[in-house]
Amino acid sequence: MTKTLYDEFGLQMHFAFSQLCRQPSDEHFCSLGTIMNVVNIAIDKDKKFDEDRIYLNSGINMMTQIGNKCVAGLPLKDYEMECIKIALNRIDDILPYIDVTKLHLANMTLKGLR
Repeated sequence: MTKTLYDEFGLQMHFAFSQLCRQPSDEHFCSLGTIMNVVNIAIDKDKKFDEDRIYLNSGINMMTQIGNKCVAGLPLKDYEMECIKIALNRIDDILPYIDVTKLHLANMTLKGLR
């Protein structure tokens, strides 16, 4: 992945997270959830990301648990934010090693274009 693409993806991810922490809403929840799911689909079945998938799935599970809370605009608890943050930090670590084509196809799959 090119540095520019990596930076743009990371910026979108961390912006969505900061907005979700500051002002939970359906929009911020969906933005962050989409990014996390795209990465999860992109690394699926790639053995080199087996350990990373554990952290990512923990973050995705937490997102599932807080979904209704975010839609209602209720504040998140510290442990909820921390769990998601750990997953995002892991995404930061692996993002440069994810095949860009797989990331793009994952995004298309999630949007139902494939």
